Amino acid sequence: MKAGFISGLPRSGSTLLAALLRQNPRFHSAMTSRVGSLADRMLSAVSEDNQCSVFISHEQKLALI
Repeated sequence: MKAGFISGLPRSGSTLLAALLRQNPRFHSAMTSRVGSLADRMLSAVSEDNQCSVFISHEQKLALI
């Protein structure tokens, strides 16, 4: 049994590829990484929509990215 990993940025097609692979019973694919949700929460915390983002400097935001 060989293992492989699918990695991709948002809108790059990795979710579609995982869905296509799931149609074949010989393959197992799932979204198991928490990196996506971590990045999403970080971006919402430093975005202009968050009233507390004024306490984070531009340099700190760049460092987070």
